[in-house]
Amino acid sequence: MSLYYQGYSGNYVGKLHADIAASCVVGRERMNLPVTPALVEAEQPEHLRHYFKQRLEHYRRISQQLPPDQTCG
Repeated sequence: MSLYYQGYSGNYVGKLHADIAASCVVGRERMNLPVTPALVEAEQPEHLRHYFKQRLEHYRRISQQLPPDQTCG
């Protein structure tokens, strides 16, 4: 375990990783980059998949409220 997570319980760290994965999926969707949410979900531990889905929907709702992505390209 990384030194950054030393003081946290294993369950918290697992949720943190699932949360980061969900935000990365939505970020890639927003930038129209290839991503398969089902594959990312399958990589999550079984007991955190429901949490991952919740966070994915949360970040998608937030993404809809943001202005359109105006990246160059």
